[in-house]
Amino acid sequence: MTTPRIEDVEKIVRQAAELMMAANFEITHKEGYANIVTSTDVAVQDFLCKHLAELLPGSRFLCEEDDIEEVDKLTTLQGVQECRSTGVKTLPSEATNTSQPHNLTTSQPEQYTWIIDPIDGTANFARGIDQCAICVGLGVVNKVDELTSKQVNKLNDSEANNSSTTSNSDFPSFGGVRGGFPATIILGIVYIPRTGEMFYAERGKGAFRNGKQIHVSDRPFANGILCTALPVYHKEYAPLCSKIILEAFTQCNDIRRFGACAPELCYLAMGRCEMYFEYLLSPWDFAAASLILTEAGGVIADLNGNAPTCLHPSGIVAANNKENLDRMLGIVNS
Repeated sequence: MTTPRIEDVEKIVRQAAELMMAANFEITHKEGYANIVTSTDVAVQDFLCKHLAELLPGSRFLCEEDDIEEVDKLTTLQGVQECRSTGVKTLPSEATNTSQPHNLTTSQPEQYTWIIDPIDGTANFARGIDQCAICVGLGVVNKVDELTSKQVNKLNDSEANNSSTTSNSDFPSFGGVRGGFPATIILGIVYIPRTGEMFYAERGKGAFRNGKQIHVSDRPFANGILCTALPVYHKEYAPLCSKIILEAFTQCNDIRRFGACAPELCYLAMGRCEMYFEYLLSPWDFAAASLILTEAGGVIADLNGNAPTCLHPSGIVAANNKENLDRMLGIVNS
């Protein structure tokens, strides 16, 4: 199986962004507190799944919105727009093939898996805030017991209530591998249409923003800015996360909260901030951006200091260098 050219993936992402930038959308609520999805999330994911499957036949998908059926029937940008505007998810007249569905459960040695968040920062998107992005990562997976997005969301909930802990006795254990094998991310794209910023990376080839290579800053912790978030879906952990953020604030320069993980990790990759912390994320939140960050010279870990698997929920700590990462991990686990 030949790895697709990043230029071809970027073209598909830009076309999907045309859907994202359309004015009209509907909002529905998913399971959990303050968890929304828009019709645009669904349309963008439909489009990406269809065209990425054509670009890399036989590849698998791990996506945030997995309630979309028969994505192979959506063949054109116009068709997806019609589906979004009418609320019809499939176009029978366009059912021209039977390509594999976007969440497969079969295991094969070495499998390409697309990890997709159609809109990272949906709440921002729905409110007209710029920080919302299309995220596409391509991982190579060896014999993984692939999780569908519904399984990942259930694991998110179970992790938040897990009694096993990190070195902080009050903090649930979110990091590390729990079954399966990690995905090695070989390609990552994070596109923020409202600001026109296209971040991308291929493993071993550096990280770029709009065609110009980017690199993390060299600022020390005391002069660094921390990007972070409070646990909107698990507010029972807000006091603990607030304590961590407050302690970091007393040691660093300042704090920012943009409300979308992938753009924040990309900001870290280009030197707009120096540290990042969030207590629990799904793999589609950080998979693509994690490669962009590491190719820009940054470092990323789960809350135990291990590399995230990119196929399982995980707490995330990231920084512009190992010294700042270790210091942030020390604060998290103190």
